[in-house]
Amino acid sequence: MALAQRLFVLVFVGVDDVAARTSSRQWADNLRKIVSLLKTKFQARHILLASVPPMHQSPALPQPLRWWLRARAKRLNRIMQNIAQDNAACRFVPVIFPAEKVHFAVDGFHPGAAAYTLWADRIARIIQSELEAVATSF
Repeated sequence: MALAQRLFVLVFVGVDDVAARTSSRQWADNLRKIVSLLKTKFQARHILLASVPPMHQSPALPQPLRWWLRARAKRLNRIMQNIAQDNAACRFVPVIFPAEKVHFAVDGFHPGAAAYTLWADRIARIIQSELEAVATSF
């Protein structure tokens, strides 16, 4: 893979870690290993760490499960933010979309096309902004 193809890497993990109750320590260790591997083996220059998506907004899930998912995701996201702050190559990017039925798949649990469209547009704007910043620094 050419270096230009590795300029940006999007890391989108965490839903299974919330559900499987991965420990905070293991989550942090796993993220650090991912970042290290991307930097050393693949020479990634910009690593976008996407937050755990807002699982608690799922209309298919009852309370108190939604409350628990939100609390757990917030904890993992805080750890991810800290890792991004400690690493110049990383940027934490919150996954945000409105808690409206139109943004969920028909199962009411998974994000739907509308949510992914918002998310893709946001990532594209971030990458464009970063590319413009790199271009103006030459």
